[in-house]
Amino acid sequence: MELATRLGVAPSSLRAWLRRQAAAGNPLLRSHRHGADWTFFPDVAAVLADAYAREAADSAPVSQAAPLPEPSTESAGGAVASAGDAPTTDDRVAHRTEVEWLGSTVMTLADLLRPGLRAVTVGINPAPTSVQAGHYYQGHAGQTFFRRLDMVGLLPEGPGFEDDRAFDAGIGFTDVVKRPTRSEADLTRQELAYGKSLLQPRLARVGAPLLIFVFKKAATTLIGNFDGHGLLPPALQLYGARIFVMPGPYERTHLVQQALRDLEQYMST
Repeated sequence: MELATRLGVAPSSLRAWLRRQAAAGNPLLRSHRHGADWTFFPDVAAVLADAYAREAADSAPVSQAAPLPEPSTESAGGAVASAGDAPTTDDRVAHRTEVEWLGSTVMTLADLLRPGLRAVTVGINPAPTSVQAGHYYQGHAGQTFFRRLDMVGLLPEGPGFEDDRAFDAGIGFTDVVKRPTRSEADLTRQELAYGKSLLQPRLARVGAPLLIFVFKKAATTLIGNFDGHGLLPPALQLYGARIFVMPGPYERTHLVQQALRDLEQYMST
């Protein structure tokens, strides 16, 4: 087992620990089927390796493993981080949660929202890779988004996952549609309309002064069609919030740089 090799332990010991973690309700292991091989995405493997190493360092008996904590939830399609809880950068905390979505229960990412945020990032819907990791934007396109946040000073350096560090710095996270898919092309018009109806009152309650749309599709779903990207004119606002639309992943470099300069200048005023 590759993870056991990384940790320098016997595969049988690691498998026993994983079985105990699964039995204790570890949310990273919910999807594992009895008797199947233990395989993980790299981000999930890193979280599990860290948890195993921390337990070993603390000399805690593996048999006393406890499930990892999860955030509190809100019903009706929008699980949300409790406004009264202090944000955390502990990368053992996953933001996965179950919500009711158009008559079905789906595993998704909880909203990271609270009063007093500087901005809220709005995606179209979570990627399966991110849901499995329990953190926003863990795929290739998502990591590009985090690099851009870093370029404008909205992603503090430090340990832990990017969404936790950004949330500590006053940047929230949510999506229009809660059902994970590999592509936005898999979403229906009904889902987009339903997601819009649920998301708009949540954004109104938070009252952040800026909404950062990660993809243009998310912005057009909420405010209708418009030209261009970047910081939109003041006339195009949502609940009093200015709107910034991230350039596409294949946009010309000088246009991306100009849009990011505008965002950095706006956030510094």
